[in-house]
Amino acid sequence: MKTKVWVSVLVFSFFVCTGNLAAKERHGAELVIQKQDGQQVSGELIAVKENSLLLLESETGADISIDIDEIIVITVVKESKVGAGLLAGGVVGATVGFVLINQDYWLPVTKSGLFYLSVAVGVLGGILTGAGMGRDYAYKIEGKKPEELKNILKELRSEARLTNVQ
Repeated sequence: MKTKVWVSVLVFSFFVCTGNLAAKERHGAELVIQKQDGQQVSGELIAVKENSLLLLESETGADISIDIDEIIVITVVKESKVGAGLLAGGVVGATVGFVLINQDYWLPVTKSGLFYLSVAVGVLGGILTGAGMGRDYAYKIEGKKPEELKNILKELRSEARLTNVQ
């Protein structure tokens, strides 16, 4: 009975703690753009137009438009999710551990050892998942065919603050 209460508390707290995150204003992806003239520009992606990107530049806070023909590489900078993965993995591992220690079967480890092993596996899995989710990725623009550019811009549009701008 005690285990069911703990599991219920953990699941309830997970949903309550993450509920406020949905109310945040949408932000565009953080980009680093390498231009053909050697300049590097970074900022939040506001909108993707047919042949240009609109960014809120990090240094000046100004809106700037960059023509696709001027770009060599676009890098999407992802925020690390290791902390969230650690927390989620710990909760999942603890939940699994609580369920397993209340089962009646023979194991080559103690029940407390099984619980700590479950938590450790959950935490490790969460850290690895969070690290993978926070990996930066780049789009090479220079030399791409028009159809390839169109697909890249479509992907970037989904990461912009304003997704329906043409």
